[in-house]
Amino acid sequence: MNKKFRLFGIDRSSKQIKTLKKRHPNLKVSLKIKDITKRNYKIQNADLIYTQAVLMHISETKNRFNYALHNILKSSKNHIIFIENWKSHHFLDEINKIIKNNQRFKSYKIYFIKLYKDRSVKAVILSKSILPFPKLINYDQLLQGESLRTH
Repeated sequence: MNKKFRLFGIDRSSKQIKTLKKRHPNLKVSLKIKDITKRNYKIQNADLIYTQAVLMHISETKNRFNYALHNILKSSKNHIIFIENWKSHHFLDEINKIIKNNQRFKSYKIYFIKLYKDRSVKAVILSKSILPFPKLINYDQLLQGESLRTH
């Protein structure tokens, strides 16, 4: 990786952070315990935010899922990559609501890609830039015949 990159990560579980450090002892990343499911929670701003199998585990109870999404969008300077279980929430509806109701997010474009190694894994990319990926128009592009099972 580029030596100029500064990496940081957050999780609300100290156990998860300990597991990461144990599995990847040479990983150069600043880690902190934070809970992004709280309303208007401040996360360090970043050029790129990446989640993998994070948001899919957050319940919609007490708007926790919506707060987490909103906090992530608020902290992004340019790009967000989500790799999640697309059946667990209606991600596209929630992202579109946040973008529609917040002027500062209007410049985001929504894309999706299938990862080249495992074509069943799909990523949603929000970007303030025009990217060479297909635009995500509807949720069927992500589900591809599977059922949405929100919780």
